Amino acid sequence: TIQLLEYACSSSRPANAEVVRLLCAAGVNLEGSPSAGRPMELASKHGAEAAVRHLLRAGASVASALGGRGLTPLHNAVMTNNWRLYAEPWSIAQAKQAWSIGHEGVIRMLIAHGAEVDARISEIQITPLHLAAMMSGFISLDVIKELLKHGASLDAVDENGRNAEGLARIILSKPIYTGDDIPENPHAKRRPGAVEAVLDLLTSVRAAGSWKRYANAPRLD
Repeated sequence: TIQLLEYACSSSRPANAEVVRLLCAAGVNLEGSPSAGRPMELASKHGAEAAVRHLLRAGASVASALGGRGLTPLHNAVMTNNWRLYAEPWSIAQAKQAWSIGHEGVIRMLIAHGAEVDARISEIQITPLHLAAMMSGFISLDVIKELLKHGASLDAVDENGRNAEGLARIILSKPIYTGDDIPENPHAKRRPGAVEAVLDLLTSVRAAGSWKRYANAPRLD
């Protein structure tokens, strides 16, 4: 059965963050149950930045619940606003109105607390950057920048030998979506120019040789 902490972390409602703070202060189990999902994974998926901050301060793990073999909180933070993964009506409604997928603030906090930037889902070898590329039709460019800034590998490949650029190019063949919201299957559609912007960023960083060189290079924009 779902526990109170997991329930509080399963929404981005501001009031829920205060519940998380109180529960953390009371010393509740931070790891949760396998059936309901770990609180850190749930809060990261919902982009509940304040809840993530309380969990981190209380010592919650930023690693996979499967001993480094499964989906990590960092993977989940890349998927923030992918409302098909949500169950709570308020969070679904908020995510549907979002413009982009992913939460760079949560990503930044997780990495600062030791999250492995190139953590892989073992069965398919997907890293957080791969996942962002698979959502390149709607992903926030700031999410990709945050991952690259902290050393995400452009050379890492999935089980089929595809790197982030290769995965993003697949999305170029998906139909254009012109709505102002997030569709139910964001990996199967793309906003005009979104994938092209992702590919431009990835190829530019690769050409520069590193994120630091790319970030320090003079640009007209």
